[in-house]
Amino acid sequence: MIYYCVLLLSLFSMMLFGMEQTGSQLELCSYRKIYERPQIIIMQKEQQGKSEVVIPKPCVFCDSKILATNHVLMEDKDHDVRVMMNKFPYFDFDQGSHLLVMPISHKEHPCDFSHKELAEQVKTLKELAMNLYGDAYMQEFCASWGAMGGQSQPHWHSHLKSYVQPSMSLPEQINFNKNRQIKTLEQAFKAIKIALESTENSSILFPVMTDNNFECNCCQVNNNHKSDEYNLVVERFKYNYICLSHHPRWPGELSIVPHQHASSLKDLSQETFKENMILAMALLPKMKEYAQAHIRECDGGNIFIKSIGNKVLDEEKNKYHVHTLVIPRTTVPITPGGMDGTSTKIDCDPLHLFQYLKNMGDELKKIIT
Repeated sequence: MIYYCVLLLSLFSMMLFGMEQTGSQLELCSYRKIYERPQIIIMQKEQQGKSEVVIPKPCVFCDSKILATNHVLMEDKDHDVRVMMNKFPYFDFDQGSHLLVMPISHKEHPCDFSHKELAEQVKTLKELAMNLYGDAYMQEFCASWGAMGGQSQPHWHSHLKSYVQPSMSLPEQINFNKNRQIKTLEQAFKAIKIALESTENSSILFPVMTDNNFECNCCQVNNNHKSDEYNLVVERFKYNYICLSHHPRWPGELSIVPHQHASSLKDLSQETFKENMILAMALLPKMKEYAQAHIRECDGGNIFIKSIGNKVLDEEKNKYHVHTLVIPRTTVPITPGGMDGTSTKIDCDPLHLFQYLKNMGDELKKIIT
């Protein structure tokens, strides 16, 4: 009995102290549900017995009745783009805004998008990031694919999270919740509409770097072509380069890094962001295949970007180089040391992965032409 009590206490402690990633925004959401297959089963009686008839559930992003209950902020049918509130945000409404950007037409696979369609998604995301930048401490972009990647709906959609509160520890979060100002989805919807309709934020300019001696790690790798093999740079393109993440937290993790030094999405050029997303969308299914064959079971993955907001000190902005992570998701969770970014014990052979990607060189070049 004592053994089981100790075991339960240990598991609870791991959940309490192991869930927060150092230096990141705390994300709590009691409403999120486990991924369910989008179907229901109806039993029909027949002469010889019963049979199962599988009827697909309606897509929550396509069904008009379901959409009528959502909080849609914008629909552009000419360019196949919709923006809506996330009814179940990953954080409390007072902490920021959690928006969903998606095609109006039903698409499930990264390869379902043409370059033109991707460009429209990118344009919308960039405009949203710019409008919300002025009041943000941090902004994050994420697209999840597959059950292991955390996707709850098969209709492709991207998440843009803009935090108006600084990162909080669990005790700080609990104390903050005692005096929350925005408590309902309706209040949050009104607040985000005001923020997006305001033109004041778009006039805020990223401060010019004055330290000529400063050079971030991403820029050092970018400017040192002779060390590409050492730095595990797979390929260089017009606006971005691809490399294995130098501080990976998941096996098979890749980084797509803009040549342009910027700390936020709003400061990337349209062409840089577009090429970045084209590469990410093409690599995601490739990394799923690689992980399935060389690591373990993998049914999807994530595309993730962390973008610095206006409220962060200029010194921190200058140090940060915005980039995209492509992450195949497998059944094995992140190791505890990796949560601090200090562990490189990743269940993946980096040299084998590097060579696999190098062999794709010509194929990668074709996808952006």
